[in-house]
Amino acid sequence: MKGGKTGARNALVLFTLLMPLQFALAQVNIPLGTWRTHFHYQDIRKVVLAQSRVYVATTNTLFYLDEADNSVNKLTQIDGLSEVGISSLFFDIASQTLIIGYKNGTVDFLQNNEVRPFLAIAQTPQLQNKNITSLAVYDGYCYAGTPAGVVVIDISETEIVESYTEIGPDADPVAVNDIEIINSTIYLATNLGLLTALLNEGLNLQDFNNWSIAIPPGNFPFLSQLAWKNGLLYAAHRNRIFNYNGNVWTDLSAALGGDVIASMDAQQDLLITLNGNSHSRIVNDAFQDVYVTDQLLRTSAGVPSSLFIGSASEGLLQGSVGQLFPTVLAGPPSDQLAEISIIDDAVYVLPETVSLFDKQPTEPGNFGLFNEGTWIIEPIAQANNLSAIAQANGKTYLSSVGDGLLDITSNIHYDHKNAAHPLAPESFSDSLIVVPSIAAGAENALWVLNKDADRGLHRLAADGVWESFNLGFGQGARFPEKLAVSTRTGIVWVASDPQVGGLYLYNPQEDISLNLSNAGGLPSSRINDLVIDREDEVWVATSRGIAFFQSSDSPFFDGFDDAIVPVIDGSFLLDNEPVSAIAVDGGNRKWVGTYDGIWLIEESGDEVVQRFTTQNSPLPSDSIMSIDINPVSGEVFIATSRGLISYRSDATAAGRQFGTVKVFPNPVPPGFSGLIGISGLAQDVNVKITDIDGNLIKEMFANGGTAIWDGKDNYGQSVNTGIYLVFAGNSDGSESFVGKFAVVR
Repeated sequence: MKGGKTGARNALVLFTLLMPLQFALAQVNIPLGTWRTHFHYQDIRKVVLAQSRVYVATTNTLFYLDEADNSVNKLTQIDGLSEVGISSLFFDIASQTLIIGYKNGTVDFLQNNEVRPFLAIAQTPQLQNKNITSLAVYDGYCYAGTPAGVVVIDISETEIVESYTEIGPDADPVAVNDIEIINSTIYLATNLGLLTALLNEGLNLQDFNNWSIAIPPGNFPFLSQLAWKNGLLYAAHRNRIFNYNGNVWTDLSAALGGDVIASMDAQQDLLITLNGNSHSRIVNDAFQDVYVTDQLLRTSAGVPSSLFIGSASEGLLQGSVGQLFPTVLAGPPSDQLAEISIIDDAVYVLPETVSLFDKQPTEPGNFGLFNEGTWIIEPIAQANNLSAIAQANGKTYLSSVGDGLLDITSNIHYDHKNAAHPLAPESFSDSLIVVPSIAAGAENALWVLNKDADRGLHRLAADGVWESFNLGFGQGARFPEKLAVSTRTGIVWVASDPQVGGLYLYNPQEDISLNLSNAGGLPSSRINDLVIDREDEVWVATSRGIAFFQSSDSPFFDGFDDAIVPVIDGSFLLDNEPVSAIAVDGGNRKWVGTYDGIWLIEESGDEVVQRFTTQNSPLPSDSIMSIDINPVSGEVFIATSRGLISYRSDATAAGRQFGTVKVFPNPVPPGFSGLIGISGLAQDVNVKITDIDGNLIKEMFANGGTAIWDGKDNYGQSVNTGIYLVFAGNSDGSESFVGKFAVVR
C-alpha cells in the first residue's frame, strides 16, 4: 500500500504529450521580507499517483503535476510544509489526503491545501533514528513505519493512537522498512523478516504474541520493500525478490540477474526499478523490460501507456514505453553548494567540491546561473570541481580545484600543460592545479590564489601579463584558501585553509607582504570567510567568532590597532561560535552565517537586527555554507547544507545621487499587509511620508538605497485609502526627491 497504491485510478492518463507542461511564471523579484527556495529538482526519490495529480518528492522538496491545468507546481516550507528531507509519501483516496513522512520523524497531512503537522515522533528524545520509512492507511488511521516500529496516527485528529515496538519473536525490537495493509491484514517488511497481524478491533498488537513471522527461503530475513498485486505479496531483499500467498514463498530472483532493487510499486501495474543496470521492469507472469537507460533510476509508477519514472539526474520521466519525456523543474545544479557569487544582477552558484587536501576532481564541471527569475545550468567540459567565479576586463573566469583557471569568455584554459606557466605546481609531475579563489581588482586585473605552489598569489593583468607574489613562509602561506581585494586601496587579503590557519596581506603598490596570523584581537587564526565592506573595513569569519580591521591598509601603518571583536550588551558577539560565511548588504550591514542560523547585524556590529533559524523561518538547515547579496534588489542568497534559499531584504546598494525611484507595490492593493518599499534612493537619505495635505505620516532612514514602510502612521494605525507623498533628501540638501503613490483599502 506504499505510495497510495490502492488510491490511484486505473484511468489516470498521461498529461498530454503533445502539449508541453506549463510551469508557473518565475518571479524576477519577490516582495520585501519574503522568501523563495531554489532547490535542485533533478534527483527524484518518490512518485505517488493521486487521481488528477502526480506528487513527486526530490531530495529536499515536493512538486506535483496537475492534470486539470497541465501545470507543474512546487510545494515547500514557504507553502506550509514542515520540513525538508522527504522519506515517504502516501495518498489516501478516502480522505483525499497526501501524507508526507520526513527523515526527522515529522509527518505532514496535506488536505484541501492545508498542512497539519504531526510532531510526536520527531519530538521523542529516546529515538535516535526517527526516519519515516513507510506509510499506509487503514480505516482512517495512518500507519507510519520507523526504525523502532510502527506508530498509528488518527488522520482526522492528527494524534497518536498507539505504537507497535518490540513485536518480533520473544519481543525483539524491529526496524520497519515498508508496510502493506490488505484486507485487514498488516504486513511489515523488517530486519527480522515478514511480520503479519490482523487489524481486528480488540486485538492487542502491542503484544508480540499477536504477530506472526515468515522468512523467505534461503534465510533472507532482511526485507526492504513490499508490494501487493494479483493476490500476491511481493517482498524484496536487496538483489532478491519473492512472492508470498500467505503460505508459500516463491523465489523469482533469477530473473533479476543480480541487480539491486531500488523500488517496487503497484499503484497500477507492479513495477520494479533496479539500480544495478538501471532498468525498470514490469512483472506479470515474468519480468519484462519497460525502460532501459544508463542513468540511475530510483522509483516508478503507472502502467506502460502512462508511466512515471524517477531518475537520479534527469528529473521525472513521463510518457509511454518508448516515448518518455523529462519533466525537469529549473533549479541549481545541486543542493550541496559551496559558493555563491552575484555579478551584474546575476547569481552564480557552484556545487560543493571535494576536500582541497584530497585534490581529486570528482564533481561534474557545471555551474548554476539565476537571472531574470530563471535558473539554467551551464556545463563546463574543460574542468571539474569548480571553486570560484569572477569577472575582470569584461571576461568571466572560473577557478577549479585541480584543473587550474578558465577564461570562459575567450575559451582559454590555464592548466598544467605548460610547465613554465605561473600556475604550474612546484613539482610538474603533479597533474593538479588547485585554484581555490579568484577576485577582480583594480585596473581590470584578476587576482588568483594557487594552492601548494611555489608562489601562492598571482595577478593576471588586463593585457594578459601574469605576475606572481610570495605571501610569506610556512604552511599558511603555502595553502591559501580565500581572498578579498579592496576597491579603495588595492590591498589583497588572503585567508589560509582553515585546517592550517593564517591571515596574510599583500600591498601591490609597495610590493610588501604581511602575516597577520597571530594578530591580536582575532578570535582564531582558522578563517572561514572574509569580506571588505563599503567603508573599507575588513570583516573576518573565524572558527570562534567574528572580528574586523578598521581599514584594509591599516596593518601597514605604524600604530596599527588589533582586530576588533563587536560587543553587544557587554558580551562579545558570537563568542566562540564557528562562523562559516559573511556578506555585506547595501546598507553596509553584515549577514553572518553560522552552524546555528543567520545573524543580521548593524554596520559596526553593535546591534542584532534579525536572526533567522529553521525555527522562525523557511531555512532548510541551520548550517550555512555561503552567502551573497544582490546589490540591486537586496535579495540575500543563502546556501545551506540542505539547499539554497533567498530572502528579499530592505537594503540595496546606492550612490551619492538618486537613481530611478520606485514605490512598490504601487498602488498598494486592498488587503496588502506586507512591507512597502521605496528603492532607487541616494545613500542613507532621510525619508518622510505625508498625506496629500502635507501632514507627516511617517519618517525613516533608508538602508543604502531602499527605505521600507509598513503602511502605518506614527500611532501604529494603518493609513486610509488615498494619495501619499514621498519626500527624500540628504542632510545637506544637495540631493532630494519628491514622489507620490496610492493606497487602496
